[in-house]
Amino acid sequence: PRDEAMSEAIGQVITYQDYNAFDLAGYRVSYDEDSSTATVDLRLDPDSERQFVSLSSCEQRSLFGSVQETLTQNPDWSIEEVEFTNRGEDILL
Repeated sequence: PRDEAMSEAIGQVITYQDYNAFDLAGYRVSYDEDSSTATVDLRLDPDSERQFVSLSSCEQRSLFGSVQETLTQNPDWSIEEVEFTNRGEDILL
């Protein structure tokens, strides 16, 4: 299924991201077919020493850009936009 394939792809991208003292507890992905938008809900580990805003601009580009490119570049998914949330709240950087 599409959601499982997207989730697996995101998992692969996140696996290769390793930032000092920044830990994710997990993630969820949902897709709105009407707007062609995927929402990636990243779950920051409550014990993580760093928050999303403490990532450098390069780290932010690496994490968010990699996930966004992975999702939008797959022609089978028809994703035009990717939104990021943390436990349902928009991630503001």
